[in-house]
Amino acid sequence: MSHRPEGAEPVGASLLAKNLNDNACLLDQRGAFEFFASKG
Repeated sequence: MSHRPEGAEPVGASLLAKNLNDNACLLDQRGAFEFFASKG
C-alpha cells in the first residue's frame, strides 16, 4: 500500500476509513465487555 500525503485521497475514502475506525472501537469495547462478563 503506497503512502499518500495528507489530503491526497478522495473524501469518500476518508469517510470509509473513519467508519471502519469507529466500528473497530465499538467491536473492541464489546469484546472487552464480553471478556469481563465471562470472567464474572
